[in-house]
Amino acid sequence: MIKPRTSVDSAKPYSPPLEGRRGKLRLDFNESTIGCSPKVIEALRRLSVEEIATYPEYGTAKKRFAEFFDVSIDSLLMTNGADEAIDIVMRTFVDNGEEVILPSPTFSMFRLAASLVGANIREVLYNTDLSFPTEQVLCTITDKTKLVVLVNPNNPTGTPIPLDDIIAILEKAKNSPVLVDEAYIQFGGETSLPLLGKYDNLIITRTFSKAYGLAGLRLGCILTSPEIAKSLRKVQSPYSVNTFALVAGLAALDDREFVQGYISQVKENRLLVRNALQNLGIKVYPSSANFLIAEFDARCDAVLSAFNQESILVRDMRKYPLLGRCLRLGIGTKSDCGRLLGVIQRTVPGEAIVFDMDGILVDVSQSYREAIRQTAEFFSGQKVSQEQVQAIKEGTGCNNDWDATESLLRSLGYTPPREKIVERFQEIYEQTKSREQWLLPIESLQQFNRAYKLGIVTGRPRAEAYEVLERFGVCEYFDVVVCMEDMEDRQKPDPYGLRVAKERLRVPILAYLGDTPDDMRTAVRASIMGVGMPAPGNENQKVSSLLFQAGASQVIESFAQLQQVIQ
Repeated sequence: MIKPRTSVDSAKPYSPPLEGRRGKLRLDFNESTIGCSPKVIEALRRLSVEEIATYPEYGTAKKRFAEFFDVSIDSLLMTNGADEAIDIVMRTFVDNGEEVILPSPTFSMFRLAASLVGANIREVLYNTDLSFPTEQVLCTITDKTKLVVLVNPNNPTGTPIPLDDIIAILEKAKNSPVLVDEAYIQFGGETSLPLLGKYDNLIITRTFSKAYGLAGLRLGCILTSPEIAKSLRKVQSPYSVNTFALVAGLAALDDREFVQGYISQVKENRLLVRNALQNLGIKVYPSSANFLIAEFDARCDAVLSAFNQESILVRDMRKYPLLGRCLRLGIGTKSDCGRLLGVIQRTVPGEAIVFDMDGILVDVSQSYREAIRQTAEFFSGQKVSQEQVQAIKEGTGCNNDWDATESLLRSLGYTPPREKIVERFQEIYEQTKSREQWLLPIESLQQFNRAYKLGIVTGRPRAEAYEVLERFGVCEYFDVVVCMEDMEDRQKPDPYGLRVAKERLRVPILAYLGDTPDDMRTAVRASIMGVGMPAPGNENQKVSSLLFQAGASQVIESFAQLQQVIQ
């Protein structure tokens, strides 16, 4: 078997869709949705047979491009899109095993090009708010650094890099090239072009695929010092940019009014879409590019399916670092954005219902309740009934079952160390958790999920909460799960957990459904309608009265009544 070079064999290919995108609303690869200037089409139609039959001649074109960017001809290389520019820079400056600093997540072609030359990639993660990690990048630069890659604004996050930060990196990496990709600079951020005369290690790449609408012709350029440009030309194929691309690029530059009009539309519509998504409770990250990163959480698949049905293409970002709950939405015309938002509004609910877990979603009478009873018996040596357990759970401050067990033991006259109580309780729970039953019928859960965002606020430890959701195959239906660890020791009836849920859901909560008086007290303190529903086996007048006394707006007997109560 014939094998390629090791670096080629081990590289993960960049595999964008190559077919089936025409005729759809293309908001997935950040192309212009209005296309190129009419002047581009006119210029292409004027091409002669001789111009097409002859190898490209670059002199006149390079002079005009250099004038546009205000650089010398010696500082400019025209390239077959920005992809070729990236490849040329990597092959010119990076040998096998040499270090490339690559902030991540970013455009996949950088990693591929670095991998193909066998680079040692030093990945630096963006900050969790997707802001640029300036200090981390500066700390990563050493005398071993061969190339630093910056994308301004970044793809796929839309993050701009302050010019002062770029200067700091250029100065720290003064003996290494710093590649600044400006594919989206027309839509926001500060260009590094004014720095070219001051820093001879600066390389800027540009593309004509985005703002100019020429993605199909593959045209880009490199702007750098004459010395670096001289080295890059040794690596570049002499005729990599075709005549059609050159003619189109020049015509596009000549129609600045058309391009600026499109850029203004994008900036205006970017704000429109961002505000609309935020009003729907969807988290949207700041962007200086012609796209937005939005968190759809558990609803990513549903939103993608809805887009697919309407022939709208967006980018699924869930495999990228930091973007595990996100989609990237390109910004087009106002009409394009209207179509995009219409699908989202029909798919993502604008209101929420929050559930307690134990006794509401999961029957724990033979697991957690049994663990309380058996733990109390173990330490007290006394017979303990489920009625005694229920009486403790009806009190205040016993929503957490470890707290309830400790309180029950105190009522029996025993105060063993809490860590011993927890240890014994967990041993029993591990033996009994298989007895748990899921209470909310799946069909009803699916109906609620279509109509509302769904959340859970539970005193369970996170691992146990997600374990039971996965065990019953219902994780995908809940947008937010607030667990014991999220509450900072502020258990129910403290409303902190519900407030965390409201913050994460980012839409009004219509009701909180719980089975204990503490659940209802929590809802009252959070100014949310509390709906009580006694747990299986506790459906009696006494429990209903206690729920009302604790502040329940309604007490229901089944999930079928919940929709009526909310309406």
